[in-house]
Amino acid sequence: MEKVHNWIYMIEEPVPVKFFPNGLLGPGMQTYFDGFVLDMFGRDFLMKAPCLVKEMDWGGIRLDLIDKPWEAELGELLENWMKVIDYLNSSNVVATPVFSEDRDWVDFRPSEKWDVFLKNN
Repeated sequence: MEKVHNWIYMIEEPVPVKFFPNGLLGPGMQTYFDGFVLDMFGRDFLMKAPCLVKEMDWGGIRLDLIDKPWEAELGELLENWMKVIDYLNSSNVVATPVFSEDRDWVDFRPSEKWDVFLKNN
């Protein structure tokens, strides 16, 4: 469980305007997709995510892990997060976490699709 907590902690850091070289690290409690990231996943794929999904007026998609996260138990949040990250990982877009032996830190390797994107842009 500590491994998952460290993973989520790294993901929940503020996201810069431009992604880091390793790409998308995983979902937050609420995650928005548009532009090239939406294209990499595919609209149909994201619409089938195992969480609350909403198409936005501006063309993007929002994923919510849970309706009211401030009312949820930690275990429920973690369970929902694991379902969504497992689903997103099947797309080969999300970065792969690499944990230290003692699980004190996590680093990320870019996915194949992210590597192709970086080479072409």
